[in-house]
Amino acid sequence: MIEQVLDQGAIVGVVARTAVTAVACPDCRQLSERVHAYRQRHLADLPVGGRAVVVQLRVRRLVCLVSSCPRRTFREQVPMLTRRRAWRTRQLTALVADLAVVAAGRAGAAVLSRVEEPGSPAVPCCGC
Repeated sequence: MIEQVLDQGAIVGVVARTAVTAVACPDCRQLSERVHAYRQRHLADLPVGGRAVVVQLRVRRLVCLVSSCPRRTFREQVPMLTRRRAWRTRQLTALVADLAVVAAGRAGAAVLSRVEEPGSPAVPCCGC
């Protein structure tokens, strides 16, 4: 759920949170709505109007309610937006992967720099 869109000059900030619904434990699949804590994730997204987009997403850490489950707490995931532990959205990850196939090396890094995505450290720091 988008709560706010911020104009930060060269960056567009999107403040969002997950919906308040029950989430299944990844181990035992029991639904839980009991919140243990919150965590902020910062995700790079596709640029808009030549400006970088950063999504600040608040996710919940939930408590598993099954006492025999080995997992006491777990973080909810947003599969349509990103993968677990990722720092890019799925759409930006797909663009980077496509460019890696089509234009690898310095050419790919040059294209990614135009969309405000630094990519990987494939280009040597000394320029040689």
